[in-house]
Amino acid sequence: MTKAMILNDLQEMYNFKTAKEFADFLGISNQTLSNWKSRDTYDAILIYTKCESIDGNWLLSGKGPKLRKFSDEDWENMSLQEQRTALTEIPSEQTLFGKYVSALERENKLLTERLKELEEKLSSAQSPHNSKN
Repeated sequence: MTKAMILNDLQEMYNFKTAKEFADFLGISNQTLSNWKSRDTYDAILIYTKCESIDGNWLLSGKGPKLRKFSDEDWENMSLQEQRTALTEIPSEQTLFGKYVSALERENKLLTERLKELEEKLSSAQSPHNSKN
């Protein structure tokens, strides 16, 4: 697999519709991305830093799994886009799906608790004993 093919795969994996969107994500100019593809090269450290879910061995060699295995802490610190990418690239990894669902459930619980707190504050602010005569 060539580096240009790897770049194309990355752009597709991260759902960038255009090369410019992908270049902006990487923090490089569209011309730099074009040059990388035509010269079959890239800055592997930059890409590895920006594309957190990518397996370093795949990035360097084009062989093996595209996505790295994640610890629970790594998974929880990933953006939803990174998690979605991981889930679509490794559909057989039911563990990842379970972690994704767990993360959404935790987020839902926190939001529900926050909503309850805000409703209680609003209720106490509207109660008759808090109004001034």
